[in-house]
Amino acid sequence: RISICRNRQGFRHADYVCKPGRILGRHRGIIHYTVGQRRGLGIAAGERIFVTKIRPKENQVVLGPEESLYREEIRCTDLNFLSIPDPEPGTVFRCQAKIRYHHPAVAATVTVTGDDNVLVRFDTPVRAPAPGQSAVFYDDDRCVIGGGIIA
Repeated sequence: RISICRNRQGFRHADYVCKPGRILGRHRGIIHYTVGQRRGLGIAAGERIFVTKIRPKENQVVLGPEESLYREEIRCTDLNFLSIPDPEPGTVFRCQAKIRYHHPAVAATVTVTGDDNVLVRFDTPVRAPAPGQSAVFYDDDRCVIGGGIIA
């Protein structure tokens, strides 16, 4: 059930949910939240909870424990390769990958899955990759190979 009540900015209020889909409370519009956020949720859960996913179509903000923020792989689109020719589908290469500017680089394997898509598998899970963020790939000399947008 989604309410059509709107806040002052015109964004619809809707539900906070946990992973199994249980409603935990009401939020003030998905525009106010980002994956990994803990503060400003306005909900008391008895434990530290974080925004783990935003579901725009359902207008839901999914909440969960910190360990649910970690991902071993991501998909990227809108690719731009700078120091190598555009790789063909099926190409696999090793690199260091960053999902945010201040995020430490993590060893990863990148597999080109389509004309403008890659699958990035991290050697160590990364915290809170979010759709719309950039992922940047570096070689061993810390030179940029290329990057894309997290899907």
